[in-house]
Amino acid sequence: MFESNIVQKFKENFFIYPLGCCVKLSNGVEGYVVKQNKYFPDRPVIRVKYDHITKEKINNYEIDLLTTYNTIIESLVY
Repeated sequence: MFESNIVQKFKENFFIYPLGCCVKLSNGVEGYVVKQNKYFPDRPVIRVKYDHITKEKINNYEIDLLTTYNTIIESLVY
């Protein structure tokens, strides 16, 4: 319905989940958006701060949703 070049420019410049926002993933993990993946606004890099089962703080690790195919963002955490 829209011209493909306009859609592509939009995807390059608009991010669904801005840097710093807290999200909940489909695997139960909550974390913060720390990096965007160009052309994939719905697949950012998430930094996890605590174990989602025990709720204990852990060493930070990152999940790149561009390469983690079986995980998606379910919701924003407020």
